[in-house]
Amino acid sequence: MWMSLTFQTLRGFHLDEFLPAISKRFWSGNHLNVALPLWQSFTALPNSEAVGGRLAFQEYLRDNNPLVRQWAKDTRDAFNDIRNSPDPALRKYYESLHQERRKASQATWEQKKSDNLKKYLSGQKVVVKETYRGVMTIPMASFQFAILRKLGVDVKNGDEVFVQFHLPDTPHPHAYTSRAHKDDPASRFAVSIEGSDTSGHFYKWLTTDGDLTVMRINSLVDVLEGYSLEESRSFKRRWHVNRMVPGERSSRKTIYT
Repeated sequence: MWMSLTFQTLRGFHLDEFLPAISKRFWSGNHLNVALPLWQSFTALPNSEAVGGRLAFQEYLRDNNPLVRQWAKDTRDAFNDIRNSPDPALRKYYESLHQERRKASQATWEQKKSDNLKKYLSGQKVVVKETYRGVMTIPMASFQFAILRKLGVDVKNGDEVFVQFHLPDTPHPHAYTSRAHKDDPASRFAVSIEGSDTSGHFYKWLTTDGDLTVMRINSLVDVLEGYSLEESRSFKRRWHVNRMVPGERSSRKTIYT
């Protein structure tokens, strides 16, 4: 703390609080520490949240003590102010940290999505949902599978079915996408559903004949096989959704490669 005061790397109001009134603040506003040094986390440690970090800081923003909440808000706002600093070096510093956080957030989201979808390789119970067009579907993360009427299954909105993904190394005889090319990952992907309807117990293979669905399933198989989003986007015949599209009205944009 003392050395931070000496080098004046704390925020302005901390310098006002801890430095004598006669002190000159040559570097005030160009702080390096956006939080008091004793409050900062050791991010290199495997369990860094135990001594601080992002999750701990969020708790300060929701603390019962109004003084703690105000301190956390001031700290957050002071850091965000760097984005609009007249100093290009500070703006670049903010942007670099922002990019790192976006990458970390993307990686976390990809891993969560992958873990969720991989559960269906061993089978999971799923609740059937009805679309506004009256089609029964099985929703899974960013994907949904239609239960076509020609399948002969009488399931309704809210019914529960057991769904399992099948992904062998060679083309599957019951591939979900009938129009997949031999070299498409989708040619190796199949979906079975099991349950009961008015006719009794059933075990069926889902199918579809859509051309664009092949690209969607290729992307799904990429997730199941451990490819990152960046890698998948570099492959041909893939489908992805951009959540933020600068300069356009829509916040979603579907891209087929």
